[in-house]
Amino acid sequence: MKNIGIQRENVIHFLRAAFNQKIPFTKFPGMVYQFGYGTLSQLLNSSFTENSSFISTSLAKDKGTTLEVLSDAGIPTPKHSQINHPNDAIKFANNFGFPIVIKPGNTEGGVGVTLDINNENDVTLAFQKALKFSNHVVVENYITGHDYRLV
Repeated sequence: MKNIGIQRENVIHFLRAAFNQKIPFTKFPGMVYQFGYGTLSQLLNSSFTENSSFISTSLAKDKGTTLEVLSDAGIPTPKHSQINHPNDAIKFANNFGFPIVIKPGNTEGGVGVTLDINNENDVTLAFQKALKFSNHVVVENYITGHDYRLV
């Protein structure tokens, strides 16, 4: 799918799932896709639908705020912190242990995210990568498991 110009990770997950479930999809201009036909169809732009509220969308795009909202609601989240310098991420890893994840604070679809960081040199590289996409950066413990996309 990347070969046909799809760059956003969320889109790839949804298109693959639709293909596997034999759900027809149509690409509209931009990054909007229609899944299904008629009254049961659903429009998606990344993981956002025509039913996504502005407030929910804004919260979902802010990683630090999302983690705080989930944590406050009693939903288990990885240990996390917003950081301003690679040294802050190294301190985090020294306190909570490697491996860690470093991600831009306000992107979607996995853009600029580095997973499974296990040493201080890679922390610095991942922090610099994340800064290319956002002016604030989040660090969290790396947790293995399934990646679920909820719409």
